[in-house]
Amino acid sequence: MKFQKGFVEEYEDQLQEEDTQRELRQKYAVPDDKTVNIVKLSPWQFLIEKAVNWGRKFLAVIFLIFFAIGLLAMLYPKPRAEMLILFHEILDEVTAYLPDFLVFWK
Repeated sequence: MKFQKGFVEEYEDQLQEEDTQRELRQKYAVPDDKTVNIVKLSPWQFLIEKAVNWGRKFLAVIFLIFFAIGLLAMLYPKPRAEMLILFHEILDEVTAYLPDFLVFWK
């Protein structure tokens, strides 16, 4: 018997919400199951959460751009050769400066 994916996700979300509410009841010593605690974010917490969300979106766009560059380098011969030269230069720079960097951090 196959389960539909939506039902399983709804059930898991419901279990997670019940666990969260149980933890909040224990944390704030609320004995009644019908009482639901709502945790509101302070303005600073809200701003930090929004900044993190925007940062994640920005990093996702950057990774997509890098993915597109890598895909172009694999598909077309001219960028492939140039990217190979660039990656070799980067690898040479990293191996040249890595011992100095490791000594600096010790």
